[in-house]
Parts: sequence; structure tokens; C-alpha cells
Amino acid sequence: MKKNVYLLILVILIIVACLTVFFVRNFSWKEIITNSNCIKAGEVYQSPAVLGKIRGECCENLIVIEQMSVSDCTSSLTLEGSNSICSACGNGHCEWLWENKCNCPQDCK
Repeated sequence: MKKNVYLLILVILIIVACLTVFFVRNFSWKEIITNSNCIKAGEVYQSPAVLGKIRGECCENLIVIEQMSVSDCTSSLTLEGSNSICSACGNGHCEWLWENKCNCPQDCK
């Protein structure tokens, strides 16, 4: 019985340690403190002057790309009146919801 309790405690400690490492690696206080109003990946980019928005900068490590039609690589206007979007273009992964071969050829082949 005692052995099972110790084993259970050990398993719980390992799980807590793994979760702690995961959250520490993926959680950035710097981003929360300095970029709390930044535009996240996949969100429409609008300058602060447009529609009275306060947010006007993409979050850290993101760039502004144009939303493009894949069929002919032409710009496609969004409902919000902007054809720009913040993206992690250049990170080696094609975020297929907003990146494609036209607006981020280095990630999307």
C-alpha cells in the first residue's frame, strides 16, 4: 500500500514538472507586458488611424503580409476593409489558414 502511494506521488510530481517546463517555455511575460495590444498571427492588420483601433503593430516575430488569392496571386479584400494580416511568415511552417504560395512563398511551396 505504501509503495503505491509513493509511486502515485512520484507520477504526480513528474506530471507537474513536465507541465511547468511546457508553460515556462511557451509563456512570455515580456509579450504580455510590452505587447498586450499587439495583433496576433492570423488577425487582420490595421494601422492605429483606421477605424479608431488602438492596436497597430504585429506581435513580436510576426510580419504584415497581404491576403492573396491562391488561384491568381491577386490581393483579396477582407470584410474589415484591409487585405493585410499579421503572420509568422518565414518560420518554415505554412500557416495554411492565411499563408499561401503567393503571400509567403518561403513557407508555402
